[in-house]
Amino acid sequence: MENWVVLVGLGLVAVAAPTVFYLGRLLERRAAHRARATGQDLADRLLADARKDAEVFRQSLITSGKEELAKARELWEAEAVRRRDEIARSE
Repeated sequence: MENWVVLVGLGLVAVAAPTVFYLGRLLERRAAHRARATGQDLADRLLADARKDAEVFRQSLITSGKEELAKARELWEAEAVRRRDEIARSE
């Protein structure tokens, strides 16, 4: 009778060990998938934020360039008026 108990115990271990192993692997894969998805979501958000920041920076550079151009144009026009006046006086 003791042999029967030992054989049943070994049979249970033979069935339970692979089952527990594969169940553990399944849980590990699910956890890895969730971690990967969370990482991907974080990366997507960071990339979207970086793109927004880059667009804001680009717009500020465009605005700054337009302001610089307007100042340069005003200086050029003032210089042109001054030269015209100088030419008119010399004539």
